[in-house]
Amino acid sequence: MSKVRPFISSKQIQRAISSIAQEINDDYRDQDFIIINVLQGADRFVFDLENILAKLRYPPKVECIKITSYITQNSTGVIKTHFTPPKEAIEDKHILIIDDIIDSGLSLQWLIRHFEQKCPRSIKTCTLLDKQERREVLITPNYYGFIIPNLFVVGYGMDLDGEYRELPYIGELM
Repeated sequence: MSKVRPFISSKQIQRAISSIAQEINDDYRDQDFIIINVLQGADRFVFDLENILAKLRYPPKVECIKITSYITQNSTGVIKTHFTPPKEAIEDKHILIIDDIIDSGLSLQWLIRHFEQKCPRSIKTCTLLDKQERREVLITPNYYGFIIPNLFVVGYGMDLDGEYRELPYIGELM
């Protein structure tokens, strides 16, 4: 098992989530929208964010998609879908895709294209971490918590081969 050095504390994460929730509240105040939870890394982030958004006039519904592109610490560049919401759940709806981290941007770009085929009214994106220096495609999330350097991070739902997901903070893998 590798060592993990704390990088972003639980308290910092909660402050960022409150800030993101306020932005989403402002943008979706009187609109019905659907959160697309990108499993599994975004689970904790979506759960904490959804608790705040539940106070909206139209609290969001949550749908899930599971995709994979990583083997250990390396992206394969190939996205595999394990399950996705049906077109009927997305068609003519405002959707907000929420993921844990964006680095190359390839997964988020793929997700946007995937959901565009389901004819939503609009698509926005949200990520807790934005690793801009790794970007391979021109894409910027609509909402994000932290811009981070090119580190491999775990915790707060993010893992390495299923390990470290339970950490209450985000740590750098040493």
